[in-house]
Amino acid sequence: MAEPAVLRVGEVELDTAPLEAWVTGRSVTLTAKKFAFLEPLAREPGRVFAGNRSWGASSDSTGTRRNGPSTHM
Repeated sequence: MAEPAVLRVGEVELDTAPLEAWVTGRSVTLTAKKFAFLEPLAREPGRVFAGNRSWGASSDSTGTRRNGPSTHM
C-alpha cells in the first residue's frame, strides 16, 4: 500500500512529493532538514519518538556524544 503524498495533522499539511508545507492553509517555507524532521511526526501522530531519531546525535564541547537538542542556561 502506497503512503499518502499529502499528510494532514490538525491544521498542518505536508506534501511529500514537492516538499511543501501549509499551516491553516498558508504556505510555509521549510528547509529539507526541517521537512525531514516533521514528516515522520506527521506520518505517526501521537507516537513518541526516541531522541536520537528525532533530534540526531551531536557532540558537546568536550566531544562527548549525546542525543537531544542543545540547551544553555
